[in-house]
Amino acid sequence: MSFVLPGGPVDSVIGTADYAGLRGQIAKWLNRTDLTNQIPEFVRLAEHEHRRDVRVQAMEQVVAGTLMAGVLNYPADFLEARQLTVRGKRCDYVSLRTFQNLEEYSVLRNVFTHVGQTIKVRGGESAPYLLDY
Repeated sequence: MSFVLPGGPVDSVIGTADYAGLRGQIAKWLNRTDLTNQIPEFVRLAEHEHRRDVRVQAMEQVVAGTLMAGVLNYPADFLEARQLTVRGKRCDYVSLRTFQNLEEYSVLRNVFTHVGQTIKVRGGESAPYLLDY
């Protein structure tokens, strides 16, 4: 089986769907013998990139806790917040600038923003939360 792309046909890797076959396809594509020892590193880097970019349901986590001064630290494997609930109410994401404006004008809204490696929640001083990420 081959795929037709604008650059011409490309052999399918379906027939070589194991690690040795993948390394062989990469070596063939590189067309350079001096990079053969670096192929495992290329594979590792590609896997890392895919893990960062691809989001699947199996990767989702839910963590519960209590805010400390309206702040929660990112979990170790945090990529992005899908939903944040504080005191049972859903919070919406806003930019840091909007968050600061809401604080300045004492506007009461359930919002959060990112500050460094933390999530800051408006009006959630020491409230229970659920973070779906």
